[in-house]
Order: sequence, then C-alpha cells, then structure tokens
Amino acid sequence: MNYGFVKVAAAVPHVKVADCKFNVERIESQIAIAEGKGVQIIVFPEMSITGYTCGDLFGQQILLEEAEMGLMQILNNTRQLDIISIVGMPVVVNSTVINAAVVIQKGKVLGVAAKTYLPNYKEFYEQRWFTSA
Repeated sequence: MNYGFVKVAAAVPHVKVADCKFNVERIESQIAIAEGKGVQIIVFPEMSITGYTCGDLFGQQILLEEAEMGLMQILNNTRQLDIISIVGMPVVVNSTVINAAVVIQKGKVLGVAAKTYLPNYKEFYEQRWFTSA
C-alpha cells in the first residue's frame, strides 16, 4: 500500500563532459534500477546528457546533435517503462539553445521546461551559451 505517496528519486550519475553516449548509458542504467525499486519519478541533474561544464562546446552543432540522439536512445529504451524521467540537456528552439529539463515517459516526451534564470557571474557564463525562457 502506498497511502497516496509518490516515490521520487534524485539520481546523480557519473558523467563525462561532452560524452553523450557514456552519459546516456549511465542515465538508462539508473532509470532501470529506479523502475525496479518502484520509483515513479526520477530526476537527473541539469545538463545530465551532455555534462554541465561543456562551455563553448554548447555552440557546436555536433554536441547538440549527439544530445538529441541521446534523448532518442533514452526514449526508445524506456518505452516499456512506466517511470517518469526528467533529464537535462541543451535543446535548440528557433535557432537558439536553451538549458532544458525534458520530461519523458513510455518513450514519449511529455514536456520541456526551459531554465529561466541564467547566472552570469563568477564561474557561471550561461548567458553566453543559452537563451532564457
């Protein structure tokens, strides 16, 4: 009996900067583990598909394409799972790049939430790479 509770997991997989294939494999592994433990929603960190610290690589088409292909792989490999997964990745919208959280379930994108406050101080240069929502 769950007494109306939703089981949510925060997952922080080991990621490699700009290695979408490696990162997607880790994400898929954690989704499978969470599903097996009855988790209903799993949340991954910001930019979990690419790694947060890609810097100027966020302006490279190849990284953006690899991130999109990684999302497609996750969608394909989780289409039989009920768990809702939220992964972070760069998303191209109208020729601009947004820092987004993509909500997926059963092989479908349920929604995309764009980051609205982009820090631009000290070590953070997000306004250089992303457009605010």
